[in-house]
Amino acid sequence: MVRLIAAAAIFSTVFNGPASTGPNLKDLVEAPSLSSPAISPDGRWVAFRRDEASLEINRHDVSWWVAPVDGSKPAKRIADGGEALFNDAGALPSAPPTWSARSDSVYFLALTTDGVQVVRADLDGAARPVTASPGDITTFVLGADGAIVYAAAAPRSEILAAEMKSRDEGVLVDETVDPAQNLFGAIRISGRPAAQRLSGRWFSRRGLLGERDLTFWRAEGRHAPAAISVETAQASGMALDTSRKPVFGRPSLVARNEHGAVARVGVAGDAIVVTDSAGAKITCPISVCGAGRITQLSWRLGGNDLVFISKTEVDGRILRTWRVGEGAARTLFLTEGLLHGGGQVGSPCAVGDRFMVCVLASAVTPPHLVAIDLDSGRARDLTRADPDPGVVHHRLQWTDATGRRFLGDLLEPANAPERRPLFVTYYSCDGYLRGGVGDEWPLSALARSGISALCISAPPEQPGEQDGNLKANETAMAGIASAIELLNAQGRIDPNRIGVGGVSFGADVAMWAAMRLPIAAVSIGSLQLEPTYWWFNSIRGRDAPKLIQQSWGLGSPEATPERWKLLSPALNVDKINAPVLMQLPEQEFRSTMQLYARLSQSSVPTELFAFPTEPHILTEPRHRLAAYERNVDWFRFWLQGVEDPSTTKTAQYRRWRAARAAWKPSDLNPSATKP
Repeated sequence: MVRLIAAAAIFSTVFNGPASTGPNLKDLVEAPSLSSPAISPDGRWVAFRRDEASLEINRHDVSWWVAPVDGSKPAKRIADGGEALFNDAGALPSAPPTWSARSDSVYFLALTTDGVQVVRADLDGAARPVTASPGDITTFVLGADGAIVYAAAAPRSEILAAEMKSRDEGVLVDETVDPAQNLFGAIRISGRPAAQRLSGRWFSRRGLLGERDLTFWRAEGRHAPAAISVETAQASGMALDTSRKPVFGRPSLVARNEHGAVARVGVAGDAIVVTDSAGAKITCPISVCGAGRITQLSWRLGGNDLVFISKTEVDGRILRTWRVGEGAARTLFLTEGLLHGGGQVGSPCAVGDRFMVCVLASAVTPPHLVAIDLDSGRARDLTRADPDPGVVHHRLQWTDATGRRFLGDLLEPANAPERRPLFVTYYSCDGYLRGGVGDEWPLSALARSGISALCISAPPEQPGEQDGNLKANETAMAGIASAIELLNAQGRIDPNRIGVGGVSFGADVAMWAAMRLPIAAVSIGSLQLEPTYWWFNSIRGRDAPKLIQQSWGLGSPEATPERWKLLSPALNVDKINAPVLMQLPEQEFRSTMQLYARLSQSSVPTELFAFPTEPHILTEPRHRLAAYERNVDWFRFWLQGVEDPSTTKTAQYRRWRAARAAWKPSDLNPSATKP
């Protein structure tokens, strides 16, 4: 039985206009994102990055902008940042720029015709590379004298030569080779299709020669760069970890001020410990700093005030300040959305002496830049973002039969029939819900088409040993089942027309639901656990077998057959009684062939699409649009019986109609019906 929490807090509803309006799928793909704010030393300006996809050239590019922090003038573009540099998982990290001491220019890394270099952009719009490194630059600092100290990877010419040599001689298949990935041209690295190899823990990856130590250089004016030691680089302010790899972005839960005091967030994430320059410790417990898990910690410039952001009980954000050792923290700003430095891999907000500048985004409002006065808490928009029209947004919270609490965001069609189909995705629902985690299910587009879309945030209390992932799946099932029960009891949905989908852990949950709940259609964007996956990742020297054992309790298929039977969708095809669409990146589809082959030999309708040269998360705009369109078509077909009349989709619907006619839903899932 579902128990509701605090009736007054269950729904936070925003109506955003008629159902006929709203961005189309192409608009959603090309909608820009903002990230990486940095406030100038004089406190007058904020620089930030804008990431924008282009379907025409099938690429993400970035540009750099500045805006006065007081909002007196609109933001202006000052430089082209070149092609976006995604990480090895397909996410775009934030990378705040470095301001010059005179606040008249910013420095940042950009992909130029000569690889990744440091670029200087003046506020008047003049921009040029200021380094000419033969190897891609990974990180840099600007010295007080204007010199640039930077770290560089192996020269690009040597990487190309190594690729050609390996191609000509054949590739030794060892623990660095992922057999699910192409040997060459596997992924775009620094603007070109390049070879990639496994490195480090789990599925970390690098290009060829990526195992080499970084080299360190000092460039000043027109002089040739001079090689320096790692110790000299660190003395110049460059942050490096013990593996001598650069640290991207700034740590958000450890902060040092100009007087040498260090603030850290405790292990539980809800207390702050400050160590002053003399070594004395001062703690700010919940009774002083307020409840909620802290997600960002910074010092206000020029003082002894800490500025920190915490999560609220309903996944909003609270901005507080605390003058160290003097009374309780003060609440400045509260939002139901996400408040941080933006980007797919977020950075902290930028903090100055008077203002804090953040990227603010909520479920139906795209990212936009806000400046928050650190004295009054007043906020002003520095860029504009209009809410997504045509949908009604509800912030939900509920409990399952055990009292476990769940949070979710529900997007409903305006003026829709009383009961309607429901699409559920489970994992994380922070910020703008353009396409959920992985950005493949356009939730507002589904809602405008008459399918309610629910994004459920996984509770933070996830066990980490042996049965951790199994328990996380069981928690997800309880959350999804209780949400369906709640919405059905309210007369909002048709429980016989439920669809699920997700990427990464969200894909695991979707297939788990397909085996255990009355689901009518499924779509996943990531690989699944199956014996084939084990052997793909069990070459001697890999850490994957140990980590799979720790996370899922799985040994080899021969050693733990009962455990594999419990967890693997490929071994439970007889329990899957809903049409399954798989849209997978190329580096993941091969190790999922056991599931697809077994599904294809059953009567369950199933299709697999693989996107070439894609990592864990899709990066190419045209691939994202294809995933958007096919997911909307898939759920409209199976949940509503609706077909897009476009003549370009005739073959698609011919296949789906034939699959529907041949499908024989089993008694295992009696609610499975054909639309």
